[in-house]
Amino acid sequence: MKKNFPLLLVLFSLLLFGLIYGTVQANPYHTPRTIKEEHLELGYTSPDSAIKEFENHFDQTVKLPKYTFHSFYSSNRTIL
Repeated sequence: MKKNFPLLLVLFSLLLFGLIYGTVQANPYHTPRTIKEEHLELGYTSPDSAIKEFENHFDQTVKLPKYTFHSFYSSNRTIL
């Protein structure tokens, strides 16, 4: 029994390794969803529809700035 113990241990380890890390068959026709589909599932709405929803809910108009600080200084305009 003592001589067979290392051999049995190796065989048991290989069997266990084969069961845990077996081959995985992937579906070749599976195409991942687009980022837009993922965001829509999480509840993303476009800024335009979010503004309309806010205006309808609170009965107020939303005034957004034309330029943000970043867009104003990152453009290729010369400032006098």
